[in-house]
Amino acid sequence: MATNYQPMSIKILVDKEKNQVLYAVSNHDFVDVLFSFLTVPMGTITRLLRHPQSSSSEIGCMNKLYESAQNISTSYLHTDACKKMLLNPHSASEAECSKLKLNLEGRKHRELYLCGTFSAECLLSPYYGVTCSCGSLTTHNAYIEETSCVSGADNVGPDGVFVTPGEQYIVSNDLQVMAGSISTCMFMLDKLGIGDDVSKVEERTVTMGVQEMLQLLRRSWISQTPLTDVFLTNQRAMEAVRIEPSRTISCRNENATGSMNKKFQVKLVLRKLTNQVLYAEADHDFVDQLFSFLTLPLGSVFNFFGGECFLKGSIQNIYSSAIELSSNGMLKSKEGETLLTRPKLSPFYGCDNQLLCIEEDAPPRYNCKQRKGNGWTLFVLTELDSASTNDSRSPGKKNSLSMDGLAVMNPKIPLSKSNIQGGFVNGNSKFMVTDDLVVTPLSHASCLFFLRRLNVPYHDIEERIVNVGKEEVLNLLKASLISDTALSTLVEATDDMLPIINLEKNLCFGNPKRKQVKPLTISEILNILGNKVESND
Repeated sequence: MATNYQPMSIKILVDKEKNQVLYAVSNHDFVDVLFSFLTVPMGTITRLLRHPQSSSSEIGCMNKLYESAQNISTSYLHTDACKKMLLNPHSASEAECSKLKLNLEGRKHRELYLCGTFSAECLLSPYYGVTCSCGSLTTHNAYIEETSCVSGADNVGPDGVFVTPGEQYIVSNDLQVMAGSISTCMFMLDKLGIGDDVSKVEERTVTMGVQEMLQLLRRSWISQTPLTDVFLTNQRAMEAVRIEPSRTISCRNENATGSMNKKFQVKLVLRKLTNQVLYAEADHDFVDQLFSFLTLPLGSVFNFFGGECFLKGSIQNIYSSAIELSSNGMLKSKEGETLLTRPKLSPFYGCDNQLLCIEEDAPPRYNCKQRKGNGWTLFVLTELDSASTNDSRSPGKKNSLSMDGLAVMNPKIPLSKSNIQGGFVNGNSKFMVTDDLVVTPLSHASCLFFLRRLNVPYHDIEERIVNVGKEEVLNLLKASLISDTALSTLVEATDDMLPIINLEKNLCFGNPKRKQVKPLTISEILNILGNKVESND
C-alpha cells in the first residue's frame, strides 16, 4: 500500500447518547474513494482484507481461493505471469483511480515494464520480469504520463474523479451516498429518531487516511454500521464481534443470461449420510472459472446479480448509490457510471472459457521515449487514442530515442505458443477442489488422506457428475462471498446431476498399462493406510 497520499477530513454527526454515527458530510474526495471500491478486483480486496496473523478474511471462502492461487506451482499455469495476474490483478480504472486522494490499490503512478533491448519488435508488459518477444526480460520501468489519452480523460481531473466536484455529499452510517442538502439532513435526522432534538447531536471532524479507508472497507463487508465501527467503536470490541459466514444459501438466478448452453462437467465426491460435498475433481476449465473470480471488479459482481442485496454488510449500498446518483446527474459522466456499475476487466484478464458475461477492456498502444541523464535512463510512455490502436501484436516504429505504437503483450500467452487459449491454467491438468475452494493438483493419494482426515468411511462415499453452466457459476460466485461451503451450491441449486454407479473406483499404483499391476479399490487402499497408521502407533 502506497503511503504518499494526503489524508482527508470529513465531518460526522454523532448521537452522543447512543455513541453512534448518524451520517457523514464530505466533499467529492471522500465519495470518489468510496466509489472506487467498485472498481477494485476481488483478488485485490481479498489481499487487502487478509488478517496478517491468521491470513483469514471476512469474504466467505475467497481467501482460500486466493491462497490456492498463491500456493499453486506455476507449472500448472500457462506462464509465471498468470500467478501475478491472479494475486495482483490490475483494474481497468487505474488511470482514473491514480487521481484519487487515496488509492486503495496503492498504484500512485501508472507504469508498465520494458526490456532493455529497446527494439521495434519489443512489447510492453503489465508485470515485471516477463519474457519479451526478443527473449529478454522486462525489467525496466516505463512510466505512463498523466497527460496520456485515456477513456474519459476529458472528464477526469484534479476536481473530482467519479462524482461532480463542488458539491456536498451525505454518507449514511450504512454507506448510502446522497446529495447534500438541508432537506436531506432533516430527513436523515427524522429517520434516525432525532427530530428537532439536536441537543444530543455532536459534530466532529475526523481524518480519513489509508488505514481508516481499509478498515472502512473491511467493516462494510460484515457490518451495517461501518462508520460507527471505524470512528467510535473500540478496535478490540470490533474484533471480538466477528460475523460467521452463512451456511444457508439460496442462489438460483432466474435472470441469468449469456452463455447458457456452454457447460462443463465436474465430479463431486459426497458423503452419502449427510449429502455433504467433500471435494470435487475438475479439469482446467472449472478451475479457470474459479480463479477468474479473483479478477472480477466488485462492481461487476453486483451487476451480475442486478444489484440484489445478498451480503451481510453494507458495501452493496455503495453500488446502489452510484446508480442513484447517476440517475440524478451527480456523476461526472456516463462513462463514470459504466466504470462503477458495469466495470470491465483489465486487458488480457478474460478467459476463453468464461461463462459470465463481462467485457474486457481493449489494450492500448503507447509511444515510448528515452530520457537520458548522467548515468540514468528513463522510459516515458504516452498512450495513443483508440484510432491509433489496431493490431496489438504488430511491432512499432523506432528511432534512436523513441518507439511509436508500442503494443502490450498478453502475459498469459507464451510467445512460443501463440495459439494457446487465453486461460490461466494448463489444459492438461486435473485438480481437487474442496468445499471451501481450496484448489490443489489432483492425486488419488491426497484425496484418500483428505478423506481419512475427515474420518469419512469408504462405504459412506458417493460420486456424482454435475454439469456446470452459467447459473451454477453464479451460484458459486455468490457463495464464495458469503459462505465457507461454496461447492455445496452445486448440489443444492441444480437438478443436472448424474450418479456414478461404481463407487469402488479402481485405482492403480505404478504403471497401469502393465498387466502385473493389480488395481486397488478405495476400500483396499484405506485398509492399507489404516494398517500403516496402526503399525506406526
